[in-house]
Amino acid sequence: MASHSENTLDTGFCPIKACAFAEAGGLIGYGPSIAAMVQRAGVYVGKILHGAKPNDLPIQRPEKFDLVINLKIAKALGLEMPAMLLGRADEVIE
Repeated sequence: MASHSENTLDTGFCPIKACAFAEAGGLIGYGPSIAAMVQRAGVYVGKILHGAKPNDLPIQRPEKFDLVINLKIAKALGLEMPAMLLGRADEVIE
């Protein structure tokens, strides 16, 4: 498996799910929702199976992003996460 630095482009985008960074000991993970991307891929496959040419299908950017916060790391760093940020998180690791 390639390391994070090998998968990261100049933009800082990492093509793994957002929670992987937070689960690995990072404070916050933020990235495109893998579930939403898989669902959209299924729609594309359906269009192709119904006769659409792949060249005719537009390239789409992710629309949904996941925010994951690791409270264990925040506490270890002496940080208190604002309630508003915790409320917006898709997942909170305690």
